Amino acid sequence: AYDAAGNVSVQSASVNGTTQIAISVSTGSTTYYVSTTGNDSNPGTQSLPWRNIAYATCAAAYNCPIQTSNPNRLKAGDTLYIRGGTYVEHGILFANSGTLGNPITVKSFPGETAVIDGGYTVASGRNPVFEIDGVHYITLDSLTIRRGSTINIALAYNRATTNITIQNSDIKEFIFFDNSANIYVGTSGAN
Repeated sequence: AYDAAGNVSVQSASVNGTTQIAISVSTGSTTYYVSTTGNDSNPGTQSLPWRNIAYATCAAAYNCPIQTSNPNRLKAGDTLYIRGGTYVEHGILFANSGTLGNPITVKSFPGETAVIDGGYTVASGRNPVFEIDGVHYITLDSLTIRRGSTINIALAYNRATTNITIQNSDIKEFIFFDNSANIYVGTSGAN
């Protein structure tokens, strides 16, 4: 059995005078939240969400659009729920990879529509909304992603990237220039 945090719960029982114990195993996963009314100084909980998606995914050393030292940035098994609304962000990078069976998941909050808008109306170089490069086991789910400059989602632009899942999402309105695409898969090796 699992508790509300997704951890295996401890159970014990006595059978014919012998105590049997099931050992607790923590998955170590955490659920975080982003809202248009949030603040990046918040802890990222449902009642005190962060404001920016990049604050949850990135770190200062990764040339992120938001220079952050967030110690709680997403790691394997974590889920980021994005509350309904429009987020004008681009260059969203991932500092960490998920693992097999424990991907990093970024998704709309159930019943709500999160729009991640790169904010471009004319091409301005390669500025995707999401840049998934050199990381693995990332899932984008139930998102509307639009108006990146030349690309909405860049995969494996410079470094090998594997096991990326993009599902139930509306990816549209990229700002066209030479070699433009909604999803660009680089030659660095993507799966």
